Amino acid sequence: MLPDLPAPGADELKRRGMVLMCFSGEVGCLRAAALKAGAAPSRTIQTDITQTVWGKVMPARRYTMIVVPPRL
Repeated sequence: MLPDLPAPGADELKRRGMVLMCFSGEVGCLRAAALKAGAAPSRTIQTDITQTVWGKVMPARRYTMIVVPPRL
């Protein structure tokens, strides 16, 4: 979460769902993301993302995403 934005309420999260994303090696971020997802049904996905900066391909970084779909 961005520090200047208010956290969404529990009802809004149920209605809209959420995606929590961390670098795969950042244990503190992964732990906090798992706590935020709580017991809600979710799916964990790992992927490598490569960026191109000024025409140069940078090394890939591995990300872990926890996807919590909307619950209507």
